[in-house]
Amino acid sequence: MGYGDEMERRTLAQLREMLDREALLGRASPDELSGRRYELAIRSNDLNGDECRFPSCSCPYPDCSEAPLRSGGLAWFRSWKGGSV
Repeated sequence: MGYGDEMERRTLAQLREMLDREALLGRASPDELSGRRYELAIRSNDLNGDECRFPSCSCPYPDCSEAPLRSGGLAWFRSWKGGSV
């Protein structure tokens, strides 16, 4: 993971916080908020892959490297990527 990826994750997290604030204050319509959340989801999928559920997940920012695997198919890749092999 490069510095650019980390900055992208932090930017996406800040955008999610802004959207949540806009929704709370009623400054944006539900359609606008839905469209913006969809854009965040696309950008997080581009960054982390198709298994990423940001912004609807509870992650502080879109970093799926610590998330438990949903299927066993990539366990060897994740362990290798983390340096434990």
